[in-house]
Amino acid sequence: MTRPLLLLSALLLVAAHLHALEGRVVRGENAPVAGVVVSIAGEGRSVRTGADGRFSIDPEPRYPARVVVTSADGTTRVIDFAEPPDASVEILLGEVVAEMITVSSASTPHIEAPPGAATDTLSSDELATLAPVHVADAVLSIPGVAASDGGPSSVPSVRGLARGRTLLLLDDARIATERRAGSSASFVNPFTLAAVEVARGPGSVAYGSDALGGVIHLRTREPSPGDPAIRFESGTLFGGEETDSLGAEVTVDASATSFLASAYGRRGADGEDGDGNSIENSSFRDHGLALRASRIGDFGMLTAGVGFDRGRDLERPAPPGDPARTSYPIEDSDRLSASLDLPGAAGWSAIRLNGSASRYRQTLDRSTPRAGGGSSVSSSDNESWDAALRAGAERPLGSGRFEAGIDASARLGLESLLEDRVVATDGTVLDSSTSVAIESADRIDGGLFVLVEQPLSARSWLSAGVRADTISSKNQGGWFGDRSDRDSAISGHAAFSSRIGDSALATLQVARGFRAPTLSDRYYRGPTGRGFVTGNPLLEPETSLQFDASARWQRGASSLAVFAYLYRIDDLIERYRAGDDFAFRNRGEAEIRGLEIEAEAPISQHLSARVSGAYARGESRDAGEEPLDDIAPPNARAELRWRRGATAMSGSLSWFKDDTRPGPSEIEREGWLSLDLSFSRQLTGSLELRLNAANLTDETRYASSDAISALSPGRTLGITLAGRFAR
Repeated sequence: MTRPLLLLSALLLVAAHLHALEGRVVRGENAPVAGVVVSIAGEGRSVRTGADGRFSIDPEPRYPARVVVTSADGTTRVIDFAEPPDASVEILLGEVVAEMITVSSASTPHIEAPPGAATDTLSSDELATLAPVHVADAVLSIPGVAASDGGPSSVPSVRGLARGRTLLLLDDARIATERRAGSSASFVNPFTLAAVEVARGPGSVAYGSDALGGVIHLRTREPSPGDPAIRFESGTLFGGEETDSLGAEVTVDASATSFLASAYGRRGADGEDGDGNSIENSSFRDHGLALRASRIGDFGMLTAGVGFDRGRDLERPAPPGDPARTSYPIEDSDRLSASLDLPGAAGWSAIRLNGSASRYRQTLDRSTPRAGGGSSVSSSDNESWDAALRAGAERPLGSGRFEAGIDASARLGLESLLEDRVVATDGTVLDSSTSVAIESADRIDGGLFVLVEQPLSARSWLSAGVRADTISSKNQGGWFGDRSDRDSAISGHAAFSSRIGDSALATLQVARGFRAPTLSDRYYRGPTGRGFVTGNPLLEPETSLQFDASARWQRGASSLAVFAYLYRIDDLIERYRAGDDFAFRNRGEAEIRGLEIEAEAPISQHLSARVSGAYARGESRDAGEEPLDDIAPPNARAELRWRRGATAMSGSLSWFKDDTRPGPSEIEREGWLSLDLSFSRQLTGSLELRLNAANLTDETRYASSDAISALSPGRTLGITLAGRFAR
């Protein structure tokens, strides 16, 4: 991988340099809009507008090009350029209400995605239409994306690569937990989000470990300079899900700095399945506060924020007939983040710095009945500190572009304390004992990456990237005693892209990635949401060889995209059942392959249609081609959207085929069909009424194929009153 990359860099040095695309973003009476993101759909790069609303994308896009302007609140404006403009362009915001990005060429301005990746963005308007209770609910509308368990503890994953193989980001910072199911982001309330950005496909070059399947980026709302406002939402769900929520947000300007403060609180009760039976152990409570500030000047744009989220009694929905109960009494997340977008200097067209520091704590209680009454309760209390720093710079190099950066992250002082209790029927603790699973553990990951892109002709280009990582893990005390491990890995990708006519684009890509075991995979021994698990300090990192092919067609507002992939993973880290408990091991080789399709087209001036579907198959290649866990059955989704004036409506039909190929810890489950409806009406210039109905077919179905999966909520109705009062 290194020799071709050096050769490609040499070619870039002698190629001709293209001109930049320059312009200005304005609102209303020619007022400049500062700090918005201007990105190129399908090219994975973006810039911020300065205080004067101006931007420069250097080198200029490949034409025809789609430019996407994303505001601080997540609303978007899409502009198509058939050829290079003759002069600086001017983009007017506010011209179109709730304009949607077509799914096949959606831009993910805050994700570094390779050319072969499938990208989608759920804007703030789409999130309002979907009305998700949890983050994992929001991404289920995207083909190839699934979620485990359901309820507050649900974990999203991409292309069957679950359990720590799909990276979750919150404002460019990693969301890392020590749950064996993976990072859930259950402490994030969708009310606080401006967008959910998803890249389906290997992201190891840009992000290192944990991004084999893809990246899900949760982007919170930013202060909007020059646009002070008050926003609120009050909503309730009833039927299959029982949730009450209230959120408020204030944006103000103080001198040259813009501030955003938000607060929310929610309470959810046990829901009901399609047969009207209670889904036991599915309630939750959470609340949070956040403050973000941004300042724009000659130095660029500086954004900083703090967030405090508190989850209480987050219950894991119980399967029918299972007497065991799992809950997370405490889930706390305290975060400090900062980012700096610098203007170009010394030949660099863009420089970005991101840093974060956070504290995360989660407790778990798993209760099982005892013969003769009472229960046995196994508890864990996990706490750690996290830090990350990412710096990247981009510049034109010949007729292509060059990007380099460093990416470092650390989990420090992980502590895991255990307690076993015997509790009488009246709640009295009859006996208790404590132990230490992990006394103190650290993991530090440092990576260097380089990305290059070079046109080969007027209609084709080559992209390549390479990354080197070193991961150090250290454990002190606890069950496994003092241990240390060091893993090193090289990741890379190479992609060839070619335009076919003026409307189609095809890409072939090969990538190499890796995933290092988490601290808990190696050193933890104790209760989990599924039962008792024992880590394995001898685990080796996974490595992957991943092939992606894509074909995208775009003409006006109509689009079609097809994605095919073949992923082979060596030394797969597998959780398996050992008697009544669980353990970890490396499995020889696994293969996942699949096909995804997305299409969108206008039917009339006010009506549009969307269709998507996904097929995946996963199996081991060293043990009789046995099915793998987490592979979703074939599924499809069809959606109609209508908007006229102040009224909007949508309806979607989702279908899943019978799952007849369960993995080693799964069971077969029947397929299902679900109908969802949404209605919104702008009551005044400031107030909006939203009505939602989910699972109108009232299907009784399991949330996943997991052997101990709970049932999904039945028919759910919701009503939300939202308001935004601007100066």
